[in-house]
Amino acid sequence: MPSGAGAQIRAVLSVEAVTTRSAFQATLELVNGADQPLTNILVELDLRDAAGNPAGARIGVLPPAITGFGDVSGTGHVATNSTGRVEWLLVPGALAVTNPVPVRYFVGGRLRYTQNGLTVDVPIL
Repeated sequence: MPSGAGAQIRAVLSVEAVTTRSAFQATLELVNGADQPLTNILVELDLRDAAGNPAGARIGVLPPAITGFGDVSGTGHVATNSTGRVEWLLVPGALAVTNPVPVRYFVGGRLRYTQNGLTVDVPIL
């Protein structure tokens, strides 16, 4: 996990997998074990199909439920020695499931934050 300016940061993205055209949830938990807050938090999701093609047009992303971040669009923060959590509900559209064979989608993205004047930008895999 990223470690800068003495930071002990743990970011975990988990996705509940489904095989039907049902909504599913993606959760990001950001644990700040350092003595400096994380600021300017930005989280961008990247949805892909099994071939690596962008799938954002086939899956709707509802506004996130946020706890301990304040925001994830570039102005959020996580206080020292605390945890932030954000949960997105992803809803496959009609184009996401076009045949009876299950289609795999992957959720990733990027996380950017600032701590003690240092900006950290990491992929979420």
